[in-house]
Amino acid sequence: MTPSGVLLRAASLCLLLISPAALAQPSDETKPDTQRSTFADVIPDFANTTSVEEMQAVILKGIGSDDPETVEHTLRQIGAIAMLGTVEDFDTDISDGFKEPHQRFEPLRRQFAAVPGLKERLMEFVRESADLNRIWTDPEVEYDSLSEADRQQVLTWSSARLALPVYFPQDPVVHDFLIDWWRQVDDASGLATLLYSGRFRSEPADEIRIAALHAPPTADAVAAAKGLALSGSDAALAALVANLDRRDHALQTIVEAIATFGDQAKPHLDSLLDLREELDAYVADEDDLLALDPSRKQSIIETITSLAAEFETLDDY
Repeated sequence: MTPSGVLLRAASLCLLLISPAALAQPSDETKPDTQRSTFADVIPDFANTTSVEEMQAVILKGIGSDDPETVEHTLRQIGAIAMLGTVEDFDTDISDGFKEPHQRFEPLRRQFAAVPGLKERLMEFVRESADLNRIWTDPEVEYDSLSEADRQQVLTWSSARLALPVYFPQDPVVHDFLIDWWRQVDDASGLATLLYSGRFRSEPADEIRIAALHAPPTADAVAAAKGLALSGSDAALAALVANLDRRDHALQTIVEAIATFGDQAKPHLDSLLDLREELDAYVADEDDLLALDPSRKQSIIETITSLAAEFETLDDY
């Protein structure tokens, strides 16, 4: 597969480019009330810029360079914030705000999105670097075996591909680009993550999410479940319910996603209550890093109990 695992591995490497100060939640005094505070010290190349115009000039010079290494370096810098927002998306439970793009980096997102020609340059780079969409049988081992130059290439390609939906969420051109990519490579691995990052809603997007949800346990399944909750279609709900037999960490997100359907989920309450009963006696394999740990198990039980109470049927079970 071309794994979301490699995408997230690339994400973790890309995060090394970001200063510790950028990871802290801003105080009232450091909230982005000035142009500089929204991007200074977040990406090294932009640390000395003092205005949005200077920041955009750095990007335009980088992506327009005749030197391929300069272009790739710039794209990795651009992708750093996209990677960070995506990792936070994975670490955030479904909540009332899950339907909107991540807000923490919204000022930066708008500034990047305003760079003339950036969207087109990102699409061009992804298209031209299609050979990096390689097939991986053991992503962790194979990634570690790459040369530093090859790792940088994979990182750049992953950064550029992810930056598209993060900086241009709900953009129909980006949506069609990602869907066309899927149709050309016939491999949906990683796309559920991209589609959720861009908060895209469409039948083709749901088709990709459903395929990812039924795939082996990966981070893609979490993004797929959130994307199906975003969709709210009958097919999305059916796919989520069909995955209640999973016992990996994605089950928590799947149950939370089902709960967002409200009354639509009521016909499936028996299945959810059966799951709650099974989980009472479930003990995870401690050696399985993706197993359903006790805290996630308890969260699922509480979600089901709360949903049943909303349906005012809890006393009947």
